[in-house]
Amino acid sequence: MKKNLRHLISASALALFVFIAFGSMDDEETSSSSNSTTSTTNENSEGSEEENKTNWRYSEDIDEMDNTKRTVAYINSDNSIKFDFPYGNSDFTLSVRNWKGSNDVYLSCSKCQFISGFSGEKTYRIKFDDEAPIRVSANHSSSGSSDVVFLGSVSKIISKLKTSEKLMIEAEFFDSGMDNITFSTKGFEWNVK
Repeated sequence: MKKNLRHLISASALALFVFIAFGSMDDEETSSSSNSTTSTTNENSEGSEEENKTNWRYSEDIDEMDNTKRTVAYINSDNSIKFDFPYGNSDFTLSVRNWKGSNDVYLSCSKCQFISGFSGEKTYRIKFDDEAPIRVSANHSSSGSSDVVFLGSVSKIISKLKTSEKLMIEAEFFDSGMDNITFSTKGFEWNVK
């Protein structure tokens, strides 16, 4: 009886070992074939992603009051600026908006106060790629909020955004002076009028 039990245990162990060995070979073959498929797919998609890579995001919504469509393209800055207490580190967003048939370009910050004017009396310098800087008006928002500034020369900015890869804006901040904000603008599309 003991001899039969030992043979049964030995046979079971051998069968288990063979089962595990063949099972792992199947897993390795499946894994290696799926890995090669995955890596090929990734290589192909990486090339197309690299060509089409853009940091721009787009949104649309409807103003419920008058049923007009609002379209916004926005991009986050490449850099942030650290301001003294109470502000701390601030990030920036450049937005292009079409609302009620009019385009606007505005800059907003997460924790800061822009120095801007009314009716074009204040200007900021902006620079596309390696071109010479140009001056554009920097105006307060109609709400008076100091964390948003509307830029002038809207048509020119939109036109340059479509062909540029980099934008630098020299903005002025409350109690901090001038500082540069950079954006990687490649891939901007805007057909809204």
